[in-house]
Amino acid sequence: MVDDEEARGLLLPDDVLAAILRRLSPWDLAACRCVCKQWRDVVNGNGMLLPRSLAGLVLSHGNIRYARLFARPGVDHGDQCMPGGAVLDCCNGLLLLDGYWVRNPATGASASVPEPPYASPRVEGMGCLIDQDAFLAFDPAASPHYEVFLIPPIPCIGNSVVLAPAMLRLEWPPSPFVLSVFSSRTGAWEERAFGRQGEAAGTVADMQQDTRDFLDLYRHAEYWQGILYVHCQTNYLMRISPSDSTYRVIKPPVDVNQEYLLGKSEKGIYYALLEDDCFRLRVWILDDCSCDQIEWRLRHDSGQGLAFPTPNSDHGNWVFAPLYSDDESSDDDESEEEYEDEEQVEEEPEWDSDDDSIIPTTNDMVEQSSAFTQMLAFHPYKEIVFFGRSSRGLAYHLSSSKLEDLGEVFPTKWYHIQTYIYLRSCFPYTPCWMGELPRSFQSIQDQPTSG
Repeated sequence: MVDDEEARGLLLPDDVLAAILRRLSPWDLAACRCVCKQWRDVVNGNGMLLPRSLAGLVLSHGNIRYARLFARPGVDHGDQCMPGGAVLDCCNGLLLLDGYWVRNPATGASASVPEPPYASPRVEGMGCLIDQDAFLAFDPAASPHYEVFLIPPIPCIGNSVVLAPAMLRLEWPPSPFVLSVFSSRTGAWEERAFGRQGEAAGTVADMQQDTRDFLDLYRHAEYWQGILYVHCQTNYLMRISPSDSTYRVIKPPVDVNQEYLLGKSEKGIYYALLEDDCFRLRVWILDDCSCDQIEWRLRHDSGQGLAFPTPNSDHGNWVFAPLYSDDESSDDDESEEEYEDEEQVEEEPEWDSDDDSIIPTTNDMVEQSSAFTQMLAFHPYKEIVFFGRSSRGLAYHLSSSKLEDLGEVFPTKWYHIQTYIYLRSCFPYTPCWMGELPRSFQSIQDQPTSG
């Protein structure tokens, strides 16, 4: 802290000071709060810093246009505006939407990303173009700018194209691996080559021989400490380091014929496996001290398996936040009355993800082998795994092994009239950024997209 005489020399009109401080990163803002009382009051009073908290889960449902925020009732959602369209990725408070839009629900601001080049980067030797998954890399504590990475899948897996034997013997991923990357700093896409450190995941033939069905599964990516971790087909991770244009393949902790869940939580990067036959949950933490010493450490093993609560509409009172959209004419014909009804939930003692105490359910805990169960996401700040079980949302706390019924994870109206509704993706939403979108990014919003 500075003394009174020094502080008097730092005084500026509050509006001028606020305009200056808004340009700083959250880390710098936190430091500025310690300069003097005026600076602290300006930062606090203008909502420049958002608390590290989970606002809820952003759910995209198959056959429903709008993403929805699933959260505790009574939470002040403010301007938490969920967008129209499916959510492709979520990173530190920003959403990447189908059609290449970026949305900040905390401010309601949106901006378009140019369409990536039609000619996707060709995998050397393959001579074929392949579809790609898009992931965000954004850390507001480091910079207001962000990047979008396109990650190619394994060539020709799941389609009728037959590769020549010489192509099947090529390593996958290749080195260098040329990726399309969009930068909000430049407002343009570029092809960036990443050199591999360590071994490949295998050959293209090895990847194609994997019998698991990875085609329709959503795979998460996490951005942590300047590194992008991408969950790829056949369950390996790709550790991408934008700073030195390198990547490394990280094999899964155990090789099983089931899907893992990648997430970011209290201690870094987590990987979870739920065995379908016995509902045994195992969770590992990635020990990423250096590129030469990367290994998985087992954090939790439920042993005999999880006993899930019987679905009961009388328990679990998370609800869907009111729907907001830039498009007032919804193709879904969803009425405001539906959301008002959903919010008419009697408030009672409930599980609070930001409270260490977890209230156990009063339901009988039973096994339901016929119910469909999927892992949804990790709590970003606490060691909690979210599940979808039939139509219910559940939360499992690793430290206490308590499982909590949160409520219905499907909008009431649609769940009753469409039997084929499903959860397409789930992201923990943490409002982190109240600043403006990068100026270079905004300047291209109205320009034609590149082809």
